[in-house]
Amino acid sequence: MRKILFSFLITISVLGITAQEVMTPEILLQLGKVSGKGITQDGKNVIYSVSKYSLETNSSTKIVYQIPINGGTPQKITEYISLLKDKKLSSDGKYKIITKDVKLKNVTGQDHYSDVSDSNVKIIDALNYRHWDTWEDGAYSHIMYQTTTDDMTITMDIMPKEPYYCPQKPFG
Repeated sequence: MRKILFSFLITISVLGITAQEVMTPEILLQLGKVSGKGITQDGKNVIYSVSKYSLETNSSTKIVYQIPINGGTPQKITEYISLLKDKKLSSDGKYKIITKDVKLKNVTGQDHYSDVSDSNVKIIDALNYRHWDTWEDGAYSHIMYQTTTDDMTITMDIMPKEPYYCPQKPFG
């Protein structure tokens, strides 16, 4: 029993000595915010940025780094956009994904009546007529794809006539 009590007291005292500080907003701001940018076109490096915030100047500084995928020392870089793969291109480079607003519902006065061009009326017949700070206008963000080899103006809607947002609000 004495051994258990002695072990318990030693453990508590060690934990008390090595206790860390409480996480405060100031300590959190001292940490860098890491943001992944992507993998280079050759597939050998990862590009990421680290943002540091300053309470005194109320601003942030961002430094972009490149590090080998297999590990190693990160290197600061200034231009990284040309090094990254285009996320919107297919792996074979034949198709490109885009998002585009598609008008599916008549909401405004001009949509219902063409002779009232100065009207600023919205005709609402269902819920979800406002999201945060934007009014429903009858247009929905849809994912579309187009070929990169042919005419770039032809797009194919993968959600034809669907009254849904993709990506969902508020990120769409």
